[in-house]
Amino acid sequence: MKVTLQFTCSNATTQPELALELEMSLMLVLNATFDKFVIYAQVSEQSISDTQVLVDNVGMFYHDYDQLLTSVINAVVYDFNTTHAKGIDLTKNTTVKFVAGLLRQTLLTPFEKDQFLFGGFRWISDL
Repeated sequence: MKVTLQFTCSNATTQPELALELEMSLMLVLNATFDKFVIYAQVSEQSISDTQVLVDNVGMFYHDYDQLLTSVINAVVYDFNTTHAKGIDLTKNTTVKFVAGLLRQTLLTPFEKDQFLFGGFRWISDL
């Protein structure tokens, strides 16, 4: 996907202003399953390519943005995968917990059959 990243700078006497704007291609593989209102997600094969500087108001002299930003995204992905290894439990929100009580055994996953997305749920009154 094409991503535009803007860096703004400010201090105590200056309003935020655009310092640097980059446009790049972000590629990654996201394996995600939604099971009983918990999202299990793992990101892999991430990379950034075709980075272009659109605005440079700070004099960036770095030339290999793809390698630098791929290193940054690798760190972000590692943190995400480690932090959310046990899933993201949406039922911590009381409204979602109420809905989860009505829609039981929810499942949305690509891992049941190749090239298909499998999904389903049981309603509270289903036996």
